[in-house]
Amino acid sequence: MSVGEQQLLHFEKVVKRFVGRAKLPARSSYAKWREFHDAHPEVYIRFERMALEMSRRRDHYSARTIIHALRFHTDLDGRPEDEFKINNNWSPYYTRLFEEQNPALVGFFEKRKAIADDGE
Repeated sequence: MSVGEQQLLHFEKVVKRFVGRAKLPARSSYAKWREFHDAHPEVYIRFERMALEMSRRRDHYSARTIIHALRFHTDLDGRPEDEFKINNNWSPYYTRLFEEQNPALVGFFEKRKAIADDGE
């Protein structure tokens, strides 16, 4: 198992702890995000690439801006295989996954309390 896969499993355990405490329905936001993430791992790769590029230019940035930029570039590229929708509600999951995989950049994205938090 790669380091990235291990980190994703850890992230999943953290989120599941909170989701379990919140008593959310089976098709929670996390479940929908995870299904999308598994089907389109390239979205996180692009998200991370854009975030790392911005981190070299700025101290803080908006994850939602990156999500919107991903949408724009995906539409602009016009590739039929990229016809998917990125839900705004998933930016907290991408943010926290980014921080899990890039601990030196914790705090790069401003965060508010979200279901994606571990509840600690």
